Amino acid sequence: MFRLCLALMLTLATLPTLAADDPDIRQLMTAEDAAEMIKASPAVKEITRGDVRSRIDGEFNGWNGRTRFPL
Repeated sequence: MFRLCLALMLTLATLPTLAADDPDIRQLMTAEDAAEMIKASPAVKEITRGDVRSRIDGEFNGWNGRTRFPL
């Protein structure tokens, strides 16, 4: 029981330190910085380059409201 309490106390004591190592992105970067990073990113350019093509799995009976199409 003592070990469990000690482990719990140590865990609770280190939580603020762990949270400080993972700051909120909104504190680190402005919207303008994010937009500029997206424009310059090779990964974003590669993803937005091509079309996505697929086929509907099964029979298509029309579109109604929040219809889901398994691809």
